[in-house]
Amino acid sequence: MPLFSVLLVTLGVMLTTLSASPTHSSQSNLSTDPYIYTTGIAILTLALIFSGLLGLVQDWTYSKYGRPSPPGSAASNGSKDSPKAKEPPAWQESMFYLHFLGLPMFFSVRSDLIAQIHAINAGPQMPIPFPFSLEKLVGLTIPAAALPLLLNTLTQLFCVAGVHRLTTRVNSLTVTLVLVVRKAVSLVLSVVGFGLIRREKGSNSDVDMVMMWFGAAMVLVGTMTYSIGSKRADANDVKKKN
Repeated sequence: MPLFSVLLVTLGVMLTTLSASPTHSSQSNLSTDPYIYTTGIAILTLALIFSGLLGLVQDWTYSKYGRPSPPGSAASNGSKDSPKAKEPPAWQESMFYLHFLGLPMFFSVRSDLIAQIHAINAGPQMPIPFPFSLEKLVGLTIPAAALPLLLNTLTQLFCVAGVHRLTTRVNSLTVTLVLVVRKAVSLVLSVVGFGLIRREKGSNSDVDMVMMWFGAAMVLVGTMTYSIGSKRADANDVKKKN
């Protein structure tokens, strides 16, 4: 059952991704280089493979050195004065080291980051909202792109924290499946959102909607079958222990 579910989700993601390929529209062929499109898909695929390998390493680490106790359990409700109670959760430590050790890699793209910062600062400005008449008195402004950038950073923080927390609760296959489903849902929402905008402007969509929704349905069915199969496997394990 898990193997069938994973294959179904994988095929669904592939169909959803290929539904927006340049070959489905003559207009997109004029503006999109198939080589660049294929390179992007290859990079995303490689990133997904490395993400799965990272999940296996994390799963092995927690299995060898112990997973944190679930909230509300006797182990987690131990003495607050014990040394272990004062330690940060394992998922926070893992998240810190993964991001801290990756910071030096930004040095190779420092020129691009500086150019992007200059572009944001040179863009449209918006006043900082102050109460009453302080706004006219102070007159401070910030780049208009700073607010969406801040909101995106905060949502990414919550997302990454949730993924690392999930890693300590379930196995790597479940985590990888959740991430794949999240990417598929994000892709569908992006296609639908930009499709509505293009229709309002009088442009035709470059996406094969039938293929996209068929792939999304396969992802949904695969996720449901994996969830049902996992519950049955857990129930069988409990029966064997008893």
